[in-house]
Amino acid sequence: MSEFTLLPGESVIKRCDEVSRKGMDIPFGRKDILILTNQYLVYMERSLLRKVKSVDRYPLSDIVVTNGVPQVGLGKLGGMTSTLDIYLKTGQMRIQMTWDSDVKEWIDAITEVITGVKVERKGFMDDPFLTDGFLKMAENVDKAMGKFRKAFGIKSTTQMSGNCPGCGAPIAGTEGETVQCPYCGTYYTF
Repeated sequence: MSEFTLLPGESVIKRCDEVSRKGMDIPFGRKDILILTNQYLVYMERSLLRKVKSVDRYPLSDIVVTNGVPQVGLGKLGGMTSTLDIYLKTGQMRIQMTWDSDVKEWIDAITEVITGVKVERKGFMDDPFLTDGFLKMAENVDKAMGKFRKAFGIKSTTQMSGNCPGCGAPIAGTEGETVQCPYCGTYYTF
């Protein structure tokens, strides 16, 4: 099988020739191809001899968009391998990439194509080594403020987000609020 052919009006936005969705470590496993066009996310599976075996097209309209934000994110497989997690209307797709920075570039590119709005990164706050420390500190401050509000009967307006314990989809709400996952119906209290 040869590489895919662009459809009328379709153009390539981004391409990566070193991805996997088979759970293999990228440096040693098969290196598949991921292509973002203005209409589709295209996944091309290659054989061990690097010949294209199959081409899967996922319409960008199948990516779940919540509050104007496409549901694509950075994940980890086994705590080490960076993954591009894409929530489709039909389920989750997880694509392994070599670096967190690669995943962030793909998140930005997909978001820009779907929303038409350029994503601006702020710099050092995108560094996971720095943000982890800041996030943990902010979480501790948030917990302390939550205890303070609770002690004085003040309702929280803090927006929270996380993943559904039932299906893993991203969910959001206000601290103390119980929300229902729109995908599987599981209730979760922040």
